[in-house]
Amino acid sequence: MIDDHTRERVSEAIGSLPVTATIQDAPNGLSLHMTLPLAHTRDEVWAAITEPAVLAGWSPIVPDRPLSAVGPAVSHENPEDEPVDASVLSVVAGEELRHRWGDGQVSWRVDAVEGGVTLVLEQEFDSREMAAMTAAGWHVCFAVLSLQLDGEAVGRVVGMDAMAVGWEGLRDRYAAV
Repeated sequence: MIDDHTRERVSEAIGSLPVTATIQDAPNGLSLHMTLPLAHTRDEVWAAITEPAVLAGWSPIVPDRPLSAVGPAVSHENPEDEPVDASVLSVVAGEELRHRWGDGQVSWRVDAVEGGVTLVLEQEFDSREMAAMTAAGWHVCFAVLSLQLDGEAVGRVVGMDAMAVGWEGLRDRYAAV
């Protein structure tokens, strides 16, 4: 259960977060492509997508080891959950990461731009419904990440807690993309 401060701040951040997303046909189904500009260093954002302690603050992917080298890894959204495969498939330190997440894969890129970086996420799906649901979840997580990188103390919002910050509206919006 998230606290009132987290619910309020994350809900506000969702409305103003400059996330862009597309869901397009891909060779094996559909491809979700999301971008988030961040006024932070490449090292800060790289740590946010590879370091378990940082991921545990904002992401549903909480691996058993840093995702900074190719090799086996497992992830738990919550400590009591069954582990899922999070093996790192490829990595270019500080720039690109591709890893499994259960049966699928997630690709991350950290592109340097003037004034910060752009975080890019790509993921493939079999159905538009699943792509829209996942895009909504990532949007919520990106709001938490953005606030935390800015130094604001907000809690992690994953699973059913996302309903309290507008996940359903985001899902509907992404389903129409």
